Amino acid sequence: MACDRSDPRVRLWRAFLDLSLPFCSKEALLTRSGLSPAALEEAILALRKSGLPLAASADRGWRLEEPLPDLLSAVELVARSENEAASIRWSAVCLDRVESTNDLLLREEDAGAPEGLVVTAERQSRGRGRFGRRWESDSSGGIYASLLLRPNLALSQAHRLTILTTVAAAEALEEVAGFSPKIKWPNDLIGSQGKLGGILTEVVGDGGRLRGGVVGMGINVSQESGAFPEEIRGRASSLRLETGRVFRRVEILAALLRQIGLRSGSGFAEIRSLWEWRCESLGKVVRVQQGGSLIEGYALGLDEDGLLLVRTEAGAIVPLIAGEVLEAG
Repeated sequence: MACDRSDPRVRLWRAFLDLSLPFCSKEALLTRSGLSPAALEEAILALRKSGLPLAASADRGWRLEEPLPDLLSAVELVARSENEAASIRWSAVCLDRVESTNDLLLREEDAGAPEGLVVTAERQSRGRGRFGRRWESDSSGGIYASLLLRPNLALSQAHRLTILTTVAAAEALEEVAGFSPKIKWPNDLIGSQGKLGGILTEVVGDGGRLRGGVVGMGINVSQESGAFPEEIRGRASSLRLETGRVFRRVEILAALLRQIGLRSGSGFAEIRSLWEWRCESLGKVVRVQQGGSLIEGYALGLDEDGLLLVRTEAGAIVPLIAGEVLEAG
């Protein structure tokens, strides 16, 4: 069962975050969380059992012991992603190992799951990227997650979800780690040492409208170079390799969810502008393999549906929904 904002453990976590004190008294926690004394005690016991280091002082109350472990906890994820100004209310399920978080969430979408459901996994045995390629996700050093969105969009505008999530991911890395990645069209996060992450969006339509979009992501956080298979070393990077520091994955993912929740209510023009500002492919000549055709031209920007506009040598403006950038110059 998914964990949501009504869960007593989430309300307690939220209270700790809101109070932001060295020690939080029982009275303060009761007031901030709105829990009964009995529910508060149960929530404290449940959080301690899950591995959260909660320390007690007889006269001062409770505190979170630092450093917090790098646990992908549904409770903490929902608590940290809460924002009253956002239009999406997140719920989460954090699993140890699955074949594919996208496949799991597509089944949940078909069963009528609400917008805002997030599924994470420590490892995926069949994680994938575009064109069915394997995304290396057999290590607990990354974020492997999928989220369900149900925006009011035409099916032709579904690519906007990839644009939104890629921008949100870049902003989350900047917020938490102070690291500003570049974006490579159509869906990659790029650091100075290689690819940091990618986004895969799969959608379900109904009568020309978007019924649901499952947005999957893989973001390399704490891997060292030896964690990657030999065939992709030198092309794959992680936040740790880029910064020399280790970050908690739950804080990055929660920041990403907050950004999506806030920006999903914005007009696409603003999101498009933010994407274009970060995209390293724009202003260059790109050669894109799309199906059986090779299209070469000057990458201009995005159109209203989120497609890449390329001006060919003949002067034609061609919109591209996806493809493989073979080279840029």
